[in-house]
This record gives sequence, structure tokens and C-alpha cells, in this order.
Amino acid sequence: MKYMKKDLLKAFEAVRPGLAPKEIEEQFQHFLFTGTDLITYRGNICIHYPFETDFFCSVKAKEIIKQISKDSTQDYVEIVLEGDILRIFNKKQKTNVATHQGEAIIKSIEEIQSQMGDWQTAPEDFLNGLFLCMFSTTKDETLGRLTCLRCEGNEVYSSDSVRGSKYRMKGNVTEKGDHFLIKASVVRYLNLFKVSEFCRSKGWIHFKTPQNAVFSTSLIEGDIPQSSFLNAGTVGTCIKLAGKEAEIMEDLDALTEVSAGEMEYDKTTIVTITKNLWSMYGIKEGINSTRDTEIEYDGKDITFGINPSFLLQVLKTATTLYVSDYIFLQSGPFDHILALKDTYV
Repeated sequence: MKYMKKDLLKAFEAVRPGLAPKEIEEQFQHFLFTGTDLITYRGNICIHYPFETDFFCSVKAKEIIKQISKDSTQDYVEIVLEGDILRIFNKKQKTNVATHQGEAIIKSIEEIQSQMGDWQTAPEDFLNGLFLCMFSTTKDETLGRLTCLRCEGNEVYSSDSVRGSKYRMKGNVTEKGDHFLIKASVVRYLNLFKVSEFCRSKGWIHFKTPQNAVFSTSLIEGDIPQSSFLNAGTVGTCIKLAGKEAEIMEDLDALTEVSAGEMEYDKTTIVTITKNLWSMYGIKEGINSTRDTEIEYDGKDITFGINPSFLLQVLKTATTLYVSDYIFLQSGPFDHILALKDTYV
């Protein structure tokens, strides 16, 4: 059967977050073709993408991506399964790719699928709430649940030892008194999807797109204590950035490339606020850059690190900050606070 290359590559890209890193078990680096879907599974993430084939098999993702990507002059490729060999016919080349049984993984995927049901409409800002709150979680896995986001009712909440975030969604995702924890590390992948529906099952939450792609991720047991950390509110010295936000956002965009951190969501820009001056500094691999903006401020000198993508998003609606022992900002339904001294929540 012939397949358009662009359709195959689009499907591969959609399910890529379900592939494990190289150092993890080799069995989690496969594409599973079921005849109706393309699936990836890595233990805590499972992605189903609608893609019809006339064969059922599991193949190593790296190998088939390499073969499909060859010969950019050809728009289609022919794929045939013969026994345990997947034969790929390009214009000038025939390649044989070994398939794998993967019974254990298939069983796990089927179990996850069987529990899906009772889909409900997702609040339109569900993913935005998860995205904004993920920046207040820790990446230190030894701190357990502080790597997670807490969802209850219409609120998403997160906090590590120095930051806290809360987002009030336009609709509920649980009943009052019921909550779930989702790892912040999966949100960067989930944010690539346009989610319209979601449902929960035993230990999992599932997100569906209008095209019926499904992103499933395991939930974390337990709870994150909610503290009074976010109640500091609008106290202290006020910093108004109205009229300056466009300049700061332009500078942030320029500094992203020279901010420490490999991935977009891991980057850090240093912000220093002194009398009437907002300065931002980025450094990476010996390259550094500073951008200054004049503001109205007559408080104490402060310095803090922040993710540039996060600050860009917040500055679209929040132009007022309050400085005390914390920096507090409010952006519509979103509250964020950053401690300027050792404060544990």
C-alpha cells in the first residue's frame, strides 16, 4: 500500500513524545501500527494518532523515520508487511526493517485504551493553565510531588520552595474535594496538542483532540499541600510596566537564544531591578547579552531568575508587579509569586 510521506512524517512527529530517551529501555523506542492508529508508549506516556494502514506491527522508530525521510524528491512510499519484515519501497531503493512482537507493551496499551470513556469537554484554557503553572514546579525528582501540578475544581496549582502559581480555569475538571496530580514534565509535550476533551481512568488522564488523537499520561498519587504562599498579594512597592511591556518582550525574545538551558522551557534569564531601571541578562557558552529598559521604580535592588517563555506569556496581560519579600504578579486568572529570600511553602 502506498502512503504519502508528508502524512507519515506528520504522524511520526505527533507521537514522538511517547518515545523514550535513548538511555531508557529499548522497547519504549518503537512505533506500533495497529491498522487504525499509530501508537507510542514509554511507561508514563501513551499517544494514539489516527493513521490507517493495512498491516499490524511494531518497528523501531529510528529506523523507519530514517527510511521514510530518504529521497525528498518522492512524495509517496510503498510499505508492505511480509512475515516479520516490513518492506519499504522508495523510488530507487528497497529497505527491509525488522518488526518486533512487543506483547507486553501491546498488553499495557490495550489496558490503557480499555479504561477510556466518559469523555467530557475540556475548559478552553485548561492547557494554558497547566502551561503557566508548570514553571513553579521543581525539576528535582527527589522532591517528589513538587514536580507536579495539582488540579481541583477549576484551579491548577503548583509550588516549589521559592515559587508558587495558581490558575483559575473557565470550567471545572473535577468535583469539589476531588483532585489529581500531573507531572509538569509532560505538559511541555501536551502543549503541542489542541485538546478538546479529557477523561480520567485508574491512575491515568487522557486528552483528546478534535482529530481523535489521544495523549495519555499517568497520574501521581498523593497531594500537594496548599499554603498561604500565594496570599501575599498586592503588598509592597508597585512596579508598573505599562507602556514598556512591548520593549521588554522584544528584549526577552532576543535574549532567549543566549539564556542558559538546553530546552526552551529550561532556559533562565536573569532580571535585575534597580532605581528606574529594568535589566535582563542572558549567558550561554561564553556568550552574554544585557538589555536595559527605563521604568519608574524607587525600591530596593532585586535580582531573580525566570524562564523567558513564561515571562513573555505573562507580560501579554500583566503589567504590574508588587515587590516585598516576594515578587507578586497577577495576569487575569493567573497568580504567580516568587520569593526573594529563603521561604519554604
